[in-house]
Amino acid sequence: IITGCVILVIAICFYCCLRLLKRSGIRELGYHKTKYERSKNILNEACPVCLEDFMAKESVLVSLCHHAFHDSCLLPWLRENNKCPLCKTGIGLATEHTPLTSTI
Repeated sequence: IITGCVILVIAICFYCCLRLLKRSGIRELGYHKTKYERSKNILNEACPVCLEDFMAKESVLVSLCHHAFHDSCLLPWLRENNKCPLCKTGIGLATEHTPLTSTI
């Protein structure tokens, strides 16, 4: 019984650590996932990529510049670009401290 309890506690701790790592990783990328609400600090009411209006409580990705996107729209964009599709603010690790390219 004690061994089972110890394994359960370790599994719960492991799960919590993984969730924290995932959340911090998303923040480092320059956006975070949230549920859409009009009153939140989100600048747009529709996804600028697909032009569809957000539904209440819909899961959206919000950039550091406070623009919201559907994850299915933003993630493919970020594979090709490291800027917000709307305002061109840098999104991603490369824009925070080290640019992708540098001049010599």
